This record gives sequence, structure tokens and C-alpha cells, in this order.
Amino acid sequence: MRDMTTARCWHLSRYRTLFFSCSLFITLAFCVHLIPHFPSISASLSPAAAAISSDSCILSLQSVNYSGVVERLPNKSWDWAVSNCGFRKLNKSQVSDLLNGSWIVVAGDSESRLTALSLLISLMGFEIPERVLEDLFKRHDDYPFRLKDIDMKLDFLWSPYTDNFTQYISQLRQNKTCPDFILFGAEIWEMLYVHNATQYGASLKALRENLLALMSEIRNSRSLPHLFWIGMPEMVTALLGTADWRTKLGDEMRHLYDNELMGSKLLSDNGGPFFKLDLHRLSDSCGRNCTGDGIHYDELVYDSAVQIMFNALRIESDRKPR
Repeated sequence: MRDMTTARCWHLSRYRTLFFSCSLFITLAFCVHLIPHFPSISASLSPAAAAISSDSCILSLQSVNYSGVVERLPNKSWDWAVSNCGFRKLNKSQVSDLLNGSWIVVAGDSESRLTALSLLISLMGFEIPERVLEDLFKRHDDYPFRLKDIDMKLDFLWSPYTDNFTQYISQLRQNKTCPDFILFGAEIWEMLYVHNATQYGASLKALRENLLALMSEIRNSRSLPHLFWIGMPEMVTALLGTADWRTKLGDEMRHLYDNELMGSKLLSDNGGPFFKLDLHRLSDSCGRNCTGDGIHYDELVYDSAVQIMFNALRIESDRKPR
């Protein structure tokens, strides 16, 4: 089975070059429970709190524009489509303050792996050691990362099926522990290798029940975790490798799976616990020139998703009563 997270012909010695070229990167293939309060966010980023917390701005949080894409410029960039909401790209120092002492779990398929990579880039810049890249992009492997300077740990869990998430939540309940941040995302492998939308919906509902049970159990002993759902990006079917993939990842099947996700009430838009990082909307805005294989996109798409997550935390912090 082909690992969609790893470039098919890259050697480890070329990883460093990867991060200085978005065109190479792509071949590697509000949350209602944002309860814990991070004082450092308000202290360093609170101007325009009233604006960013307005309903119209919240709706605009995942509306971004990408520059230099059509022209295929080497230095592409992105920014929010609105300029009056106070959204900000956090720098390395601000991200370190935000995530200081945190335990982050990112679980899922190749899209989750690339999101985890962008989290690391937001903390370390593009000077990521080759050994980190080597370990993170091992085929179908988990990856534990520790940043001792800020006492932060990030665990990537290769979990391409939603049942993997339910098993992980059950493990947390058994161990009576919980991360500060949980980012889940699994749809591509479900569509390719299970190909049963009804079963996908049932597994999402089972995940929701298990997750709510965990949150009920820990509510009185600790802060609830920040929960984010990593959405599936736009599939450019013309670039997919086989006719089978073009069918299974096509618009018709996607709508079936998206409907199951919405019906599961996992997402905050439907009263659920997860704030969705809308990779479909972001990748569609970036367009076909941002992907080489029709599945994985330029780094700036995942960077915008991570920065949206940070700003979602800002919004919740600003809205919380003092």
C-alpha cells in the first residue's frame, strides 16, 4: 500500500532543500471546547479583541487569499481576505508562548502529518534538523517530538482510519490522561480503502460518544482539551494516479462522506466539540497550481490552517470573561 505522505523518489539528503521550495513540499504529500486560558495570548496579542470576536470576523477566519500562485512565483504568500478583524500571523516567539508546556497530539493520515510539520515550522522555522524530517516522514510510523526549551511535546500518530481515533480516546480514558491539544483528521484512506460512507458515519458517531465520555470524566480534574478537526483538501481528480482513485476520491463520493461528517455532530458548526480546519476551502483558494499530485498541497496551505488554529485560540481567549 502506497504511503501518500512520502515523496516517492526523495532521499533524506534532499529534505532540507524541500523547505526552500513550495513546489517540492507538496510531493511529500469555533471550537466550543476551547476552555483553557492562555494569558500570554491576551498579553501580547489582545489589541482589536472586540473586532476579532465579532460574528462577522469569526465567519471570515478561514477566508484567505494566496499570492504568487498563478504566476508560479518562488516566494508564494497568503493573508486573510479581510483586513479589519485583527487576525495575526503568530511568529516563533508568540507560538512558543502559546504552546509552552503543552502536550499536542496530531493523528490521522498524510494531511495530518503535513499539518504537524507546519506546527513544527511555526515553532522552529525552516531550520528543522534532517533527523526530525526523517523520523516524521517514516512510512506509516508514529513520531514523538520534544522541544525541551518550552517543555512542549508533539506526538504524531499515524491513524488513517476513524476507528484509530476511538481506540486512542479509549486509551486516554483508561490511562486517565489527556493532551492539551488534539488534532484529528481521516477521510482519504476511508474513501480509498474502506469505501463505505455509512460505516464512516457510524465510526464518527462512536468517536463522538467516546470523546464526550472522556471529557465528562476529566471535566472536574483538569481543563478540557482544544479539539480541531483537519478537513480533507480539494481533490484535483485530473492529477490523481489511477481511474480507481479518481472515482473513489471524486466529488460524488466526497459529498457522501462530508454529509456523514456533518451528520455525526462532531464539528462545532453542528454543536459538536471539534473546530474544523477547513483544508478544502483553503486548498481550493490556493488552486491547482498549489498541488503536484492532486492530494497534497504547498506548505503555505497547511501554514494558513495552523495560523487559523492559533487565531481561533485568540478568539476564545478574548471572549472568555475576565
